[in-house]
Order: sequence, then structure tokens, then C-alpha cells
Amino acid sequence: MTTTHSPRTNADLAAIVACDLTPDLQVALIRRGPISDQAPEQAIAYAASVRDACTAAVPGDDSLAAAYVAANTSLAEVERQLQSVSVLSMAFGLARDYDQQITVQEGELVNACPSPIEIHPTDEGVLMELYTNSVRNAEFLLSESNGQRSRELIVIPAGQGNLVAGTLLKADNTKAADGADAVKVLYGAVDASTEAVKATAIARDAEVHGELLSWASDTTADEKLLSVQSLQQAGITVRWTSLPIKSGAADQIEFVQVPVGGAAAASIGPIVAHIKDVFGALVNGSAASVTLTKTTSAGSLTGGGAKAAVNGVATWPAVSFSAAGTFTLTAASAGLTSDVSDEIVITAAA
Repeated sequence: MTTTHSPRTNADLAAIVACDLTPDLQVALIRRGPISDQAPEQAIAYAASVRDACTAAVPGDDSLAAAYVAANTSLAEVERQLQSVSVLSMAFGLARDYDQQITVQEGELVNACPSPIEIHPTDEGVLMELYTNSVRNAEFLLSESNGQRSRELIVIPAGQGNLVAGTLLKADNTKAADGADAVKVLYGAVDASTEAVKATAIARDAEVHGELLSWASDTTADEKLLSVQSLQQAGITVRWTSLPIKSGAADQIEFVQVPVGGAAAASIGPIVAHIKDVFGALVNGSAASVTLTKTTSAGSLTGGGAKAAVNGVATWPAVSFSAAGTFTLTAASAGLTSDVSDEIVITAAA
């Protein structure tokens, strides 16, 4: 069923509570609750008090209805008992957006809201649809920024891989390389490796308070910390309810000292690589074996091979190339991400 909102001068501003569309908890909370003779700004403040009262209600008893009564509004009908801990924000921001008063025509929100709610502004003649007809994996909230919607149901294209909560997304819902391209944040972890999947995203610039990112049960502390690190780099403030502890496990090899050149058959000085964790910190306790090999060009490498790291540092003190050319080196260790050096230019022996 579609519920249509038609703005009228000096009409009632009706309170609507949107459906909580978690997969098995479809809730239709209210048919109609008129608020008479109030200006839009007053009604918005009034709605906030109702929302806050309902948020404090305990599911499973009469406190939901009591909260509405306490907020001095009328609850025409509670279609089903509240089964979720979240009560969603009301659609009062629309009054501010259009500076109009809105009346809810007869209708009801039932069975997970199978149809969109259509909103017809008075002047522009534009149709705006608030879609509530799909299953979402998180609540659909209004932010504190003029009642704009903070979450949206999106489809992530196939081939994006396993994405953790907090992944930055571009406008086309693909993974953003950095914060400069990001316009939204993935709310819950999804696997888009082989096929497109539905997901929930939060607008990057939404003023949302009290949001909780939805982590898959097997998400590691390091993965959570990495996701939040990317959000912070994009200017999104994150507050932990319980701060995960970094594992400190070795993850990658990184060259920290490589000569830029030298002569064939002559030592070009020490080459140094560090064993680092996923955050780029030196793993001081690592004694892993790291192997240095020549990646490109002819000739042979002397002084490379396997070296045991000392406190996470692998050093090859005397390395030389048998022939002239432009070379790169690779440092690798079992189970860790390898690293390739910058180019080294070797001239012919004098």
C-alpha cells in the first residue's frame, strides 16, 4: 500500500514512524497521529521529543504506547509489538526541507512496507520517493542535518571483493582508493567477490550520532582498526565503545634503505628491510627469514639470499651486481607481503 503525503496550508502535521526493516522484524508502528495547528519548526521539535521518548521504550511491554502518551501525542494504532531495540527517527525533516505542513492521508505501513512512500512538494511539482520496500541489514535513520536521510540501501557491483564495515565507497558504490573519491561509508561487511550484493551505506558528510558499524563475527581487531583508520583519514570522527587491541602480527616486508646506484662487481652498501604489521609499525620481536633476490635485468646478484631478521630488521651488508644495467630487488618472507625496491642503476666497471 502506498501512503501519500499532500502538503496543505494550515493543515495538520502528521507523525510517521518508518518501518524497521531488519529481515525478520518488520514493524508497523503507527497509522496516524495528528499534531494540530503547529508551525513546521515547532512540529520538528515536538517530533524529536516523541522520538527520544520512544527510543527509551523497552520492547515487549506497554512502554512504547506509554512513551507516546507521555509525549502528548495520539497513537492511533500499533500494528505489531515492537520487536527490535531501535525505534527509527520520524520523517519531520521534510517539513523543514519544503517549508510546508504535511498531512498524512489514510493508509498504513504493514508487512515490511512493500511499497514506497510518495511525497509531493507543493511548489516544485517534483515527486520524491522514500523507498522502504527492500530488506536492509541495518536501521534506516534520519541524521541531525535538516532531517536528511543518513543511510541508504545500495547495490555493490560484483568484483569488489570482501568489504569490511567502514569501507569507503565512491558514488557508483565501488571501493574508493582514498578519501578524496569517497562519498559514502559501508555500514556492514559484505562479500561482493563474484556477484552484486545489497548493502547499507552512510553518507560521508551525514551528521549522525550514535551509529554503530556492523561487524561480521569473524572480523579481526586489526581489520576493525584499519577500517576506522581509513574513516578518520577521510575526516569522519569515530568513537569506540570498546577499543580493539592490535595483534602486532607480522604482515609485510618494506625496504627502508636501498642504494640508488653503483658500479658492476662493486659493493653498493647495505640494503635494509623491515618486517611490519598491517598498520606499518615495526614488529620488534620478529626473527623471520627474509630472502633478497634480483627482480629484473641480466647478470647475477652477490650478497643477497636469505637473512634472519633481528628485532624485525633484515640487513644485507654487501650486495653487488655482476653486470651493468637497471635493476630492482625483491624482499620476501613466507606468509608476508613482499616488497619491490626502487630502481638501482649499475654502471660498467671502470
